[in-house]
Amino acid sequence: MHLYYFSPKRLLEEEVPAKFAGGQFLMKTRLTKKDKKLLMSKGVSERSIQLILMTRVEKNESVVLRGGISRLEIPDMKRKLVVVRFSWLCERHFRFDASESLVSRWELIPPPAEQGRQEIDIDFISYWFPKRGKRLKMWTSVDEFCRFYKPGDPDNLAQSENDFIDPATVAEPAMQGAGSPVAAVNAERAVSA
Repeated sequence: MHLYYFSPKRLLEEEVPAKFAGGQFLMKTRLTKKDKKLLMSKGVSERSIQLILMTRVEKNESVVLRGGISRLEIPDMKRKLVVVRFSWLCERHFRFDASESLVSRWELIPPPAEQGRQEIDIDFISYWFPKRGKRLKMWTSVDEFCRFYKPGDPDNLAQSENDFIDPATVAEPAMQGAGSPVAAVNAERAVSA
């Protein structure tokens, strides 16, 4: 059983802004352009909505964002709000490689020209600290989940020139293992060929 927290106070007690700065962030969402009114009614900031919507969200397709955390802030102890500022931000896509196998690929999202930086407001409901405090998992007010990884976490993406590499797919291809959605698509393509 996990110990869940609901107050921003515990985030400060655990020194989350300092411990996770320089680490990485992951967010999975299923939002569409039609959800903009819902987001605004729940108090999600306009800059967060624009960041989510600019990633080419299709209906019922989840979007996974991953970024380098340059700064974490808890601006107001009365609100359940964490502001994440990114040094870089990627979106996960699936593509066919040269052997026509479906592979996961992280594509860099350039920062908006007018701001020059990317940041997102996380309006959270609850959170907990998996891996004995080495990570932070948070649930938002619009049914998303976010993960925060400390610097040096073995699951952090590695950057090679303009490519971002998931260590799990290099060491052990988890996304292409038996029973995964990627393996199912690859098997179906092999049969039809």
